[in-house]
Amino acid sequence: MLAEPKLLKLNFGIMCLHIMLMSTFVALPGQLEAAGFPAAEHWKIYLVTMLISFVSVVPFIIYAEVKRKMKQVFVFCVALLLVAEIVLWGAGGYFWELVAGVQLFFLAFNLLEALLRR
Repeated sequence: MLAEPKLLKLNFGIMCLHIMLMSTFVALPGQLEAAGFPAAEHWKIYLVTMLISFVSVVPFIIYAEVKRKMKQVFVFCVALLLVAEIVLWGAGGYFWELVAGVQLFFLAFNLLEALLRR
């Protein structure tokens, strides 16, 4: 496994992506509660934003495949993930900023998950 550079890059990319996911979900529940959204209701935000992101990634995947722009879409996703983290970090107790950050995060995360396999 260590002798195969492509596999090593893939594994490292997946590891980094999942570290981002884990670290986001360590901080996010506290931020949502600080914004006045009770913990028992967090699933509603996660469900809606995940469903929207599942639908939203399809055009990006089609574009990347048809136009052979996989690298450009990949770089866009990494940048979007960075923007999502900045939005989440700066949202403080503002509910709608947190929702926007979560939406951007899930969009970038799900798209990267799909693209890393290729």
